[in-house]
Amino acid sequence: MNPYLKIIFWGLLISFLGSLPPGHLTVAATYITARQGTNAGIIYSLGAMLAEVFVVRLALSAMNRMAGKYKFFFILEIITILLLTAMTIACFYFATQVNTITATKQYNITNLFSTGFFISVINPIHFPFWIGWSVVLMDRNVLLPNTKNYNWYVTGIGIGSMLGFAVFIYGGEFLLNTFNENQDVLFILFGVALSIATCLHIRKMLQTPASVRYTTIFKQRN
Repeated sequence: MNPYLKIIFWGLLISFLGSLPPGHLTVAATYITARQGTNAGIIYSLGAMLAEVFVVRLALSAMNRMAGKYKFFFILEIITILLLTAMTIACFYFATQVNTITATKQYNITNLFSTGFFISVINPIHFPFWIGWSVVLMDRNVLLPNTKNYNWYVTGIGIGSMLGFAVFIYGGEFLLNTFNENQDVLFILFGVALSIATCLHIRKMLQTPASVRYTTIFKQRN
């Protein structure tokens, strides 16, 4: 596979799958669509998507400036493992809970694009989520630390994010009802996938020190 298509694919896949568990951003897209129409839902989603891409690109630029500071990347890897472990535990925990998610509200949103952008840009999950996955992709030599790779990567993230929003825009209440009925199974599947990702990342860390791995990675930055 073309390396840039591979970067787009992984950015798209992670972003899309990360969007599927209903959260405040995607549930709001369902609500806005139901109350104000499909176009309104798309405008809101575009704002939210651009904010996510902005945050990711900013995070990647910050990582690039830290090239050569391998203790920084070792700390990031530890944070990534903790984040993946926390997400895994959360998935298995939520699988045991019965939580009904609804999109019923009683008010309209006027500034759809700016509302989507603002809610998304202050979302505390974006930064650690994407830093973690970016470190994993760099570690596996899928994502190389240079501008062209980063731009293709965030392009894939943007596409995946919009596809995720599209599921909630066009799936609407049916999707939320389906999730509510099968959330235990879905959370278990997400938990298993995250457990595998965590174990693979720990194995990689134990096999090769961060200084060796990231020396090789950042030599390819140009």
